[in-house]
Amino acid sequence: MNKKRPIYLHFLDRELKRAENANYDDNSILEAIITSIFTSFSYCYSSVSIVIESSELFPISTDLIFELEKFGFIRLITNEHSFEEFIDARRSIYSFKADRYPMYFDKVLNDLWPRKPLLTNSSTTRILRNNLGDFLDKENNDFPFLKDLLPKTILNTINTKIYKERDKAITLDLFLKPEQFKIDSIRRKTGRLISYLYTKRYIDLYGGDILCGLPNITFYDQLSVNPFLNNSYLIRTILHQLSVPKYFYQNQTFQKERFIQVVSNSIFRIFQIELFAFLSGLKGLNESDKQYNIGRLYSIIVSNIQPIHISNYKKPEVFLSIIYGNLYKASAKLCNNEPLFLSEYKMIKNNLNVTKKILIVTTTAIEARTTITALKQQGLKPITISYDKNTIWNFGLLNGAEIFLIKLSEMGSIKPSSSQLSIYDVIKSLDPDFVIMVGIAFGLRKWKQSIGDIIVSRELQNYESQKKIEDDAIFRSHKIPSGATLLDRFDNSSLIYNRSNVEFGLIISGEVLSDSKSFVDELRSNFPEAIGAEMEGTGLQASCHRDKKEWILIKGICDWGFDKSKNKTANQSKAIKNVTDYLIFTLKNFEF
Repeated sequence: MNKKRPIYLHFLDRELKRAENANYDDNSILEAIITSIFTSFSYCYSSVSIVIESSELFPISTDLIFELEKFGFIRLITNEHSFEEFIDARRSIYSFKADRYPMYFDKVLNDLWPRKPLLTNSSTTRILRNNLGDFLDKENNDFPFLKDLLPKTILNTINTKIYKERDKAITLDLFLKPEQFKIDSIRRKTGRLISYLYTKRYIDLYGGDILCGLPNITFYDQLSVNPFLNNSYLIRTILHQLSVPKYFYQNQTFQKERFIQVVSNSIFRIFQIELFAFLSGLKGLNESDKQYNIGRLYSIIVSNIQPIHISNYKKPEVFLSIIYGNLYKASAKLCNNEPLFLSEYKMIKNNLNVTKKILIVTTTAIEARTTITALKQQGLKPITISYDKNTIWNFGLLNGAEIFLIKLSEMGSIKPSSSQLSIYDVIKSLDPDFVIMVGIAFGLRKWKQSIGDIIVSRELQNYESQKKIEDDAIFRSHKIPSGATLLDRFDNSSLIYNRSNVEFGLIISGEVLSDSKSFVDELRSNFPEAIGAEMEGTGLQASCHRDKKEWILIKGICDWGFDKSKNKTANQSKAIKNVTDYLIFTLKNFEF
């Protein structure tokens, strides 16, 4: 399903709204533009003439359109190469109805010319005339329902006018007499014919699509390729739950600069993907069960998306992270409860997701609390999600990467709630790109290391895998290298990070909680290259290897594996604070 089709802003068309007697005010048009921008993965577009003709009716919307045009979010189409040429052409084709088009005769506003107009070689008036001729001449066409609705007198008038008055624009005024405008059925049917062909011409021009479900103009929804996924009612309901429209207003005045900042932020595309995946999940429910009508889907949206209060989120990146997190949490709830939602949702996320997911693993309470606090200090607001046996903390986006965290319930690697099984379960549920374990460890080079130093696994080895023979042991484990991407980012980060010492090397892992100098001496003798030892790394490596996930171990030295009682709490706190500081420094300064 091609969501990258641009969105044609058909709701700006005065003739279309005139045919349907659809009375939109500036706020309604503004919200439709906002919804279109949030919906489109490509750009939105309209004709220069339609926008200029709407400028007096919708001044705030028009101002936003031209601002968005500067940044490429909206493209404005014309077949004239200059403003002067454009005005001359409009004066020619609208001379028979100058009172309806004063913007081309009385008030010529050259500041309403786009910065980079999208030029087309074809004349819309000429194409409409040809399409109307085909419509009248052919028995089998794409829209026979329109011909049956129109009186023969109107059909005859259209047939005469399109050939005899070639120099005039194709509008309702060309075909209807003043008294015919007063007859709703004639005005609507004739207007629908013109506007249907006009809208289809612009959709076909760039392979576009339209926003559907807009009040009083749903007749044209049949031209949409994705009517459900472009349903403005559902999209607006989601955005209203997330306070999206409110965020762009201050003292009841629309803040176009804030809107530009939001849609220009890199997180915006990530939110769009989540929005599209959420809508696709709803579509899966709707297509599988007739009971999921629009009203029922509305109830699902408002009961699963937690409303937010926008007063505390002034920065666009913080606001986007919050609304993304809330929508993601709603998706997770529905994925757990609705298999049909899950299948459509995951398909879209897998096809479109460009965001890397980073899973941070902690074990002890001090590790988890310190890491959570450090992430919150970056303005990230966590939400918790339960996947089967595991609780996952979603912190949203940091430097374009989506940050998740788990706390293991037990130390070590082989217990039911320790690293190997827990991380493996979370990998199956979350499908992260990278797994980073942070925490505390004991150093093996006391003569050159200090409490609080950071050690990073270039390699990891299980020190317990061995074959025992008389008076000796043969170690059977291998040195497993950390993930290449993670190693590269943290290695390069250490070149400019200067708040703590960072050492890369071999870290050994096993199930022993050591407070014994003789045991440490034995480890140092058996693994002379090792820079530190800890308890969870073996499970981390094994679970990631199973699903081909990159991993790395980053730990702070809190003791030396013996005589641990002295300053234990302070040393552990210093060690994990240094680790989280280095972790966040790297996440903020390097892309993954």
